[in-house]
Amino acid sequence: MKNFLPLLIIVIVFLGCQNQSQEISGGRQTYFDLDSLVGAQITLLVAEQAALTKNAMLNGDKDSTQLIPDSLGWSQELNLVRAANFNKPVLWGLYEVETSRNEPGHNLSVRTYTGPEGAATPWLKLYYLDDLEHLKKIEGINIHNNELLKSTRSFEVDFEDFGGKPRITQYQIKGAQKMIMQDSVNFIINGHINRVP
Repeated sequence: MKNFLPLLIIVIVFLGCQNQSQEISGGRQTYFDLDSLVGAQITLLVAEQAALTKNAMLNGDKDSTQLIPDSLGWSQELNLVRAANFNKPVLWGLYEVETSRNEPGHNLSVRTYTGPEGAATPWLKLYYLDDLEHLKKIEGINIHNNELLKSTRSFEVDFEDFGGKPRITQYQIKGAQKMIMQDSVNFIINGHINRVP
């Protein structure tokens, strides 16, 4: 009987620790990995030597340019999408996820992520056909506020199917930013990816 009590305590403590670790790992919720998607797109764009036609409007002034970015250039072009990535351990479980099938007006499903109040990415929508491997469009918003800068940027990125994987075709970024002691700046950037057939 004396040996039974310590053994029982050890078993209870062991089972208690085991259940606690299962709750922690079981409660972990990961989200769509924008960072990996952008990395894969950059690799594909560089391999294809894709050209970019970029039209920008800054406070009403228009500009247009064509270029063939390298990996650093594409990384800068797609940085806003990468910055919207909230698949980080500190944010796991904080975003609400809702999936709707066959949205009105098209046959795509939409997965919507809604973040907590004050999140840098308040919401993100993924439009896809059948599953996320057949991604067609991403929409989102990114907010950056601190003592020096207030910035809000929304973005849309369109994809086509390329060998069963998504391939970026165009993007649009709309936004406004205000730096301390300077006027607000409103901008729209449209990027169209041109591929050599």
